[in-house]
Amino acid sequence: MIIADIVPQSENLFFVRFSDPNEDFGNKPYFTVKSIEEVKRRMYFHNRLYVVEKLKSWLKQRLYAMPSSEKEISLLLCWISEIEKRGFTYICDFIKRKRLNFESIAPAESSKYFNYYTKTIVPILKFCAEEYG
Repeated sequence: MIIADIVPQSENLFFVRFSDPNEDFGNKPYFTVKSIEEVKRRMYFHNRLYVVEKLKSWLKQRLYAMPSSEKEISLLLCWISEIEKRGFTYICDFIKRKRLNFESIAPAESSKYFNYYTKTIVPILKFCAEEYG
């Protein structure tokens, strides 16, 4: 999931920056936090945004690619929209419970979208199953 670069400055001061899993930090700026607990809260927040954004985007693509599965995909999109403001733990638990639904609409290996699925969606599904399984 989201990667944090943490540079301790003193006992109660840290410089932090975040990066998506498949990106480098590049020129992303550091920001200041006052505790490791704040870093954890921000990680949960950024992970929640990342997971919801990637899944919703992918589901919309699958909706376009698989019109025959419109009902199932639309239902997943609706569920994600309903829970997207909930806590990261809740979202991961939901994804873990619905993993087979997500996997059932995966693109075929011959699809040009298969690489995105394996590099982005599968790690999300695995993370949720392992961390909250």
